[in-house]
Amino acid sequence: MTEWLSYLQEPLVLISIAGAFVVLTLFLDLNHNTHRLRQALLQLMLRAEKQATSGAYGSVSGPELMDLVVKKAVASVVPLLPIYLRPFLTEKFVRHMAQLLYEKAYDYLDDGQLNHSFVLDKRDEA
Repeated sequence: MTEWLSYLQEPLVLISIAGAFVVLTLFLDLNHNTHRLRQALLQLMLRAEKQATSGAYGSVSGPELMDLVVKKAVASVVPLLPIYLRPFLTEKFVRHMAQLLYEKAYDYLDDGQLNHSFVLDKRDEA
């Protein structure tokens, strides 16, 4: 019983355990914060779509509307996230995440299932 406890006195074992704990904590924090970003993006996308249909933005089409959403997310949501994640959450990353969320939402709304029908149809047309 005490034999395995003697391994905990080795510095390499302690460093490995501490390193694994730090990596796990960073992964869970990254997952939580990207979830917050996804929620904010979906909320911004819905709000922008609603305002665009009511005419609040004038004649704004899809790409310009996506630009507005991404710029709003980068300006208002990313600064609220932890400082060590901000360098990785660039406008390009936020735009990519918003596009993936849009494709998933459109895929679900076209037939009620997440079966990649929108993504496959889009690729077939290209």
